[in-house]
Order: sequence, then structure tokens, then C-alpha cells
Amino acid sequence: MLISEMYILMLLDGCKGKIFSRGRATKDLGLAGAMILDLYLRGRLSIYGKKSRILDYDTSGYPYLDKILVFLYRSKRPLKLKTWINRVSHFYGKFSQYIFQRLENQGILICGFKKRRYYLGKPEIKNLLLDQIKKVVINNMSPGIELLCLLSLMKVCSLFKIYFIRKFRTQVRKRIKELLYSPYYAPNARYIILNIIKAIEQIIRGRKQAAASVAAVPMF
Repeated sequence: MLISEMYILMLLDGCKGKIFSRGRATKDLGLAGAMILDLYLRGRLSIYGKKSRILDYDTSGYPYLDKILVFLYRSKRPLKLKTWINRVSHFYGKFSQYIFQRLENQGILICGFKKRRYYLGKPEIKNLLLDQIKKVVINNMSPGIELLCLLSLMKVCSLFKIYFIRKFRTQVRKRIKELLYSPYYAPNARYIILNIIKAIEQIIRGRKQAAASVAAVPMF
């Protein structure tokens, strides 16, 4: 399963058929980061000096990922990772719908009667994913690189607040930090993940500052 598909599953409240309210503020950034990581793990792009570059122009086999390659190819010059994540995040609605439909076609999700409501068609898949996450952060199991990417995105986008009670959250953050600096993983892979996380953090801070500035402007 793609990182972007796993991320959407973690965003989704399977009981209500919509995104968890706690995940809405950063859902676009998390999905943008997940799709870029999907392309990296498939050898389609890499990051050099915090700028993204295409390594392979062939189709990835996933239409929504190929659209990102097209956007990047049309750029007149290499873009900074922060700029690239921000641009991709603007198309969250379109990209997320591609993924929802793909998961529905696989029977993993079921589309509800209400528009854009999706429920778990195979709840065992998300349950297995949650079980793997708990084994990593609580039982110190070493995850595969895809799961490490997912965990890193969940951390920066505060999704762990949905799945872990307060007393476990500090342990979760420490465990992910430990994994991101572990020699168990290839240095280049850790470099890519860390730079994507840092770029998302910068964008989140910028959004908060912009919101605070607007709130501080007097009405009259």
C-alpha cells in the first residue's frame, strides 16, 4: 500500500465517514508529503540541497502521482522542497479524491449515500496498520521504510493525538525521533524524510503566524 493511501486511512474516521476534525488543518500538507515520499521510494525523484529533481520520467503506474511529476517537469527551475509541498497541498481535494476512489475500487473503502462520505469496507486493513504502529512506538519494533514515513507524517501533522492518549504521546515522539536518526535506515532515505518533515513544520508555522496576524488586525 502506498504511503499516501495509508495516510488517508489514518485521516479517515471510519465511523462517521469523514476526516477526523483534528487532522483537517494539516491534511493537505501531510498528503503532499506522503505523495512526494511515494515518488521517492519508487525512484522517480530525489532531493538535492533541499530542491526536488526528477530522476525517472516514466509513468509510476499511479495517475495522481504522475501528475506531480508533470507539475515538476513544467517548472522552469528546480523548486525548493517547501515551495513544492505547498503547491502540491493546494490540490488536496483532487488528489484525495483519486485516492478515495482507488481505495473504494479495492474494496478497502465503501462510498456512503452522502457525498464524499467513505466508510471502512475492510476494517481489518486499518486495524492491522494500527497494530503495526503500536508495535513500533510501544514495543520498539523496527518498521519498514514506508511505515517510518507514515509515522513521521503523523507526528508532524499531530495525528497521534487521535490514536494515543496523552500519557503515551511523549514516548511516541521520542521513538520516532530515535528511528529517524537510526543507522538502521539508509542515510539518504532519512535525509529525505527529515527534510520533508522540516518543510512541513515551516509551512505550519507560517500559517499560524499568518492567522495570528489576521486576528490581531482591529475591526475598526
